[in-house]
Amino acid sequence: MSESDRIHDESRARALDAKTRALELARAGYEPPVPRTDIPAPGENLLATLKMGVHMMRQGDFVTDYEVKLGGKICRSTLRRKRYAGVRR
Repeated sequence: MSESDRIHDESRARALDAKTRALELARAGYEPPVPRTDIPAPGENLLATLKMGVHMMRQGDFVTDYEVKLGGKICRSTLRRKRYAGVRR
């Protein structure tokens, strides 16, 4: 922990401390960093590729129905994270 870190037991004290710190940063001229746009993000094409891979593995009897279900959830969460991150290609 650094010298600037603070520890509080009560949520009210924590909230007041956070507000004070936010006001200090604003007065000091803090500006949030510029979001990066040079990071490639997976899109619909990757989602289709992942789903096809899961499907083919099931057809070849390499995975169970349960693993297909997990694979589908992982595929969807990959695309969902991209949408929430707001990253554009």
